[in-house]
Amino acid sequence: MRMRLLAGVFVLLGAVLGAAPRAGAADAAPRLEIEKPVFDFGTVEQGTRVEHAFKVRNGGSASLQVSKVDSSCGCTAGVSADGFVGPGRDTWITVTLDTTRISGRTAKTVIVHSNDPTVPEAALSLTGQVVTDVVVNPTPLYLGRIRRGQTIRRELVISAGRPGAPHDVIDVATETPAVRAYVEAGDTPDQQRVVVEITPNLPLGRFTDELRVRTSSPRQPIVIIPVFGSIESDLAALPPQVTFDLARDETHDVQVRNRSGHLVAVTHVTATPPIAYDLKTVKAGLEWLLRLRLTSRPPDNWADGAVELFTDHPTDHRVVVPVFAIDRSRS
Repeated sequence: MRMRLLAGVFVLLGAVLGAAPRAGAADAAPRLEIEKPVFDFGTVEQGTRVEHAFKVRNGGSASLQVSKVDSSCGCTAGVSADGFVGPGRDTWITVTLDTTRISGRTAKTVIVHSNDPTVPEAALSLTGQVVTDVVVNPTPLYLGRIRRGQTIRRELVISAGRPGAPHDVIDVATETPAVRAYVEAGDTPDQQRVVVEITPNLPLGRFTDELRVRTSSPRQPIVIIPVFGSIESDLAALPPQVTFDLARDETHDVQVRNRSGHLVAVTHVTATPPIAYDLKTVKAGLEWLLRLRLTSRPPDNWADGAVELFTDHPTDHRVVVPVFAIDRSRS
């Protein structure tokens, strides 16, 4: 009897031990380790292609997955193999930097995304000095949001990238007649300023242009500088367009705002059938509420049209709100 009891105890103990999880099994996790996350490429000429492979190790006890790598401006990055790294194994992430539009001391960073629960994001950086005869600051030239009818002036500073380098600006040309550029003396003897002016007659919307700067440098006889910005109206509709879901929507509200600071009157409104509207003044001369509805269901369950508000503004004579109608339940 005593032997049977002991045997039963051992069987029960074995079952309990067998059902218990192994130590550390539930804690298995990947761990992304980068021994040298910053690479200094030293000094290179502008236009040089810089490339470096960063070693990434999985110091954890589960498979590491590198899901993606986000690159900054001028950088590209790629992961060797398929992005899965076993415990204790390595992979390589190659980062390439295009220095064509870079000058001076620079640092570019890419972000590595992985399934490491502790550090899901890690940074890899390329840093160094890019030398050139002609240094332009800033580049590209962002003009920002410009009200239509406004004349603006922006400046670029042209200077030598190394002592004694030829860098004088001979002339400047643009592609858009409304963008004018000319050269002035800089604040110091080794600097020049390129002045960029935008005339009031650019159309509404985003625009892009290029400055072609001709210099005395034999290495950089032509320097191309991107120029971009957007021309905005004093009168704005928010949202700028309306889409009716025929299976759900009954009305849509649009705010019309006058941002000029001068009072404006809405003279009349037109709408494409079957669009109907109600116009309410929120702030006299400055803000209106436009409530839109459909008076009937359009044929084929789809239609497009517009509502136009006509004003006595000296340049922004009308505000157009495109209107679409669609039955999404049938798409």
